[in-house]
Amino acid sequence: AVKAFVIFSGLCVIVVDTVERPEDIDIIRAREAKTRAEERLKQKQSRLQYYHTQAALSRAMARLKVTSKYVKK
Repeated sequence: AVKAFVIFSGLCVIVVDTVERPEDIDIIRAREAKTRAEERLKQKQSRLQYYHTQAALSRAMARLKVTSKYVKK
């Protein structure tokens, strides 16, 4: 999550909790996480479990999107 950002003199500084560089993302693991989350969404879940599953799916999809843009295959 973004904690804060400041723009000054044409420079943008963003403060976040965590960062993943595209080259550090394991594509196979991200695909597996996406598949697991999609399967869990098909099952009956509590509201909290549903939100956790949605978050997991969003993370996996974001990782795959970043790797498809920046990592050479």
